[in-house]
Order: sequence, then structure tokens, then C-alpha cells
Amino acid sequence: MYKSKKQNSREKGITLIALIITIIILLILAGVTINVLIGDNGLLKTAKEAGEKYEKAAIKEELESVILDIQISNYMNITMQDIIDKLPVKCPGVEWIDTDSEEPIGEYKGYEFKVKSDYTVEVLEKAKGDRPEITKVEIETDGEPVTSASIRVTVKTKEGRTVSSVVEEKSNENLVKNEDGTYTLNGITKNGIYIIKVTDSLRKNNNKKCRNK
Repeated sequence: MYKSKKQNSREKGITLIALIITIIILLILAGVTINVLIGDNGLLKTAKEAGEKYEKAAIKEELESVILDIQISNYMNITMQDIIDKLPVKCPGVEWIDTDSEEPIGEYKGYEFKVKSDYTVEVLEKAKGDRPEITKVEIETDGEPVTSASIRVTVKTKEGRTVSSVVEEKSNENLVKNEDGTYTLNGITKNGIYIIKVTDSLRKNNNKKCRNK
């Protein structure tokens, strides 16, 4: 009887040790699995990076195809200003961020891009979303028959920033600030295309293409 109790106690001890070892092994395997999935070089990060590379390559191909079409339609004789003027028209969704530099920077499908001096496209990083926004565009007329028209825009800046300037980019004409905080460009023409550029106090800028149909 004594031996049987001693044997049972020993078997329970062995079972408990085996259980502890099994738990430790499972925890190690779980840690390895989590690291493989979400570690610095994990599967999830690798898959995300691969997806971004594919998106950037697709955007580059699409924009360069449109730029080539612009070149062909102008018999290969174009300037960077032609790209600035025509790319947003032929590729809706393109918004220019900076057109003052020799290699203009824009945004398309959530990514910033640069048109290089040889008219190839370099897709940069994802848009940071810290630029001012033109949240609303209205075309206002003086009634029927229409003798004059204007563009009224509503501008929104990030918290802690103010509007530095709102201009029509082609003419470099400043929009008039209204009492309600909106901005107006007067004397627009029918079927005219206007690019309104807003710059905030940190010199971050954004623009929106407007058309008076």
C-alpha cells in the first residue's frame, strides 16, 4: 500500500513537470509565431511593404503614361509648365503641392510624387495629410443673364496654423478674404480653368483645380 501511494505521488510529479514543460514549449512557439508575424521583419510588415511597392510602381506607370500622351499631343515639344497645366486635366485626382520648384511635386492616390526634369516620375512617400485643405468650392454668378462670375472657396488649416495666402496659381492673383472667412476670386470666364493654391503659416501648401462650366 505504501509503495502504491509513493508510486502515485511520483507519477503525479512527473505529469506536473511534463505539463509545465509543455506550457513552456507552447509559450516559446507562440512567441516565435508572433515575432514572425509582427516583428521588425515579420510577414505582416513584409506584405505591407510589398503592397506599397506595387502601388508606387502602378502610380509611376500611370502618370508617366499620361505625361507621354501629353508629349505626343504636343509633338514632343513641351515644357514643365505644360505638364503642370495638363496633368490634372488628363489625370483627375492629381493635385499639385509645389509648382514653384524646377521639379514640381504633386499628390495622387494617397502618394506624393515628383516630376523630374526629364519628365519621368518619382513616387515619394505616402501623403502626410498635414497640409491645408480647400474643403468647398462654389461658382457664384450675378443672375441671368450672367455678366460676371466668381469662385468662392472655403479653406481649412491644421490646428495651431493660420492661412498665409490664397492665390490663383496661373495669374498669381490673391483671392479676396470675405467676412465669413471664405475667399473669392472675381472675374472668372466661362470654361476657364483655375488652380487655387492655399499656403499656411508653416509654408505647407495645397491646391485645387476649379472650372467654370
